[in-house]
Amino acid sequence: AVCAVILSWLQRLAHRQYVETWGWRSIYITAWLGTPVHELGHYFFAKLFRHRVHKVALFSPHSETGLLGQVTHSFETSSWYQRFGNLFVGAAPLIFGPLVIVILLAFLAPGGREALKILSTYRGDLTTIWPIITSALGALWVAAHWYMWQFWVFKYAALSIAVHSAPSRKDLHSVFHGLIVLAVTLLVANAFAALLGQNINGLLQPIQRILSVAAIILFLLVGLAALHVVLVWILFAPFKKFLPRYGS
Repeated sequence: AVCAVILSWLQRLAHRQYVETWGWRSIYITAWLGTPVHELGHYFFAKLFRHRVHKVALFSPHSETGLLGQVTHSFETSSWYQRFGNLFVGAAPLIFGPLVIVILLAFLAPGGREALKILSTYRGDLTTIWPIITSALGALWVAAHWYMWQFWVFKYAALSIAVHSAPSRKDLHSVFHGLIVLAVTLLVANAFAALLGQNINGLLQPIQRILSVAAIILFLLVGLAALHVVLVWILFAPFKKFLPRYGS
């Protein structure tokens, strides 16, 4: 949830710099790749949880509404499975985006597999986040990699995906409804297990390990988005100073 809020804020900051400097269409620099990944995530989980998909636009930018793409869908309110699916449909960009970046790390980025091994050592201890991320980045940011085209293609693709992985307000609304269903389900399951004298914490440990890895990937995603904002601010600053109306 924290990563979603921060990513959304960073995305707005970056887009504002693009629009104010070069005009609205300059967002396409990253959006042509990041937006389809964002929307494919919505589509995948909507189909997985048997939602009815009405429209799919992987990349259909509209300057007046600000929309870059959309997936419209509906669900049966009487279906627990479909209602629970709202959690994943809404949070899809935060799941699908990192998944694509992991695939790029494994099969494209020089040193990517070593970085993945380092990231997979995270076990939920907040004090180890920074050392693990810096170690993973160190495995990627090797001087020898700078002369390889795969390194630069990965950097551009990962950056484009990261800055468009933030859920929209509509997405967060969907997540909220899914979280309610999840909370009620866990409450009932825990109460039922307690009545039987059972402890289900052991069953949740594999999920906790998966979430730990997912968390460190999300932190890396936030780092990439923050790096994008800094780069945009530095590169665009001279144009905003000397050509203040360039983007009009």
